[in-house]
Amino acid sequence: MIAETLNKYFTFLKSPNEVRELEKPLLEKIKVFFHLYLINFWLVIAAIGIIGLIEYFKIVDIGENKLSDMESKFSNWQILLLVSVFAPLIEEAIFRAPLLLKNNYFVRFFIKILKGTKSNKFIIHLKVNRLFYFQTFFYFLTFTFAFIHFSNYEKSSKFWFWAPIFTLPQLIIGFTLGYVRIKFGFWWGVGYHAFHNFILVSITLFAFNKIPKSQDLKKVTPKHEISIKSFGTIDGRLFASDVAKIMYIQAITSHRNNNILPC
Repeated sequence: MIAETLNKYFTFLKSPNEVRELEKPLLEKIKVFFHLYLINFWLVIAAIGIIGLIEYFKIVDIGENKLSDMESKFSNWQILLLVSVFAPLIEEAIFRAPLLLKNNYFVRFFIKILKGTKSNKFIIHLKVNRLFYFQTFFYFLTFTFAFIHFSNYEKSSKFWFWAPIFTLPQLIIGFTLGYVRIKFGFWWGVGYHAFHNFILVSITLFAFNKIPKSQDLKKVTPKHEISIKSFGTIDGRLFASDVAKIMYIQAITSHRNNNILPC
């Protein structure tokens, strides 16, 4: 089943379309939901691993992420509420709701104006080439969603050409959110976005904060070492490789705290 989901997902990404699956049974939708999450989980881990290694070896320094100071302004539960409820609602309304024509009021208004002019040929052109414009719009919104997160970094304007790499996790999630929104509907996309952020931020707030700080490095106990190996982290980020796990001990001595951030 997961292989089928994987195949349909990547086929869609190669050629996005407006084919929906609203009538799919609820249980099947839930299965696809979690299959996609597992697929994205490992893809995002790989992407964050690349970013972490770039930062660890100081290939480029784009500064701290402005969102990482949220812990000093809000309680853990307030942060969870913000990133798991408000952020998904706002971002899905902006970047995913307009994907379908019936929800794209700007395009509908534009077409309505054209109907009152002598631009019927252009309207026919839009209808004939609807798939092309849908795919272009889908990719445009997805990349915009990802790249806009790069502005959270302090030195983003100076190192803008690094945006494709540093926003790779958001790009991966953006494609999946677009897929879920088209196939199952807007609220499924909001739900997926909320679930993704909730899991990621919960790990950051309630797991990583228990890992010893750099000043306590010499006091790391076997229990902490097990925790570090279990999470496989470096600089507060999830990693898939054992190399990254080993690097973590050295990375935390730099006094940096780049938490896993929501999309």
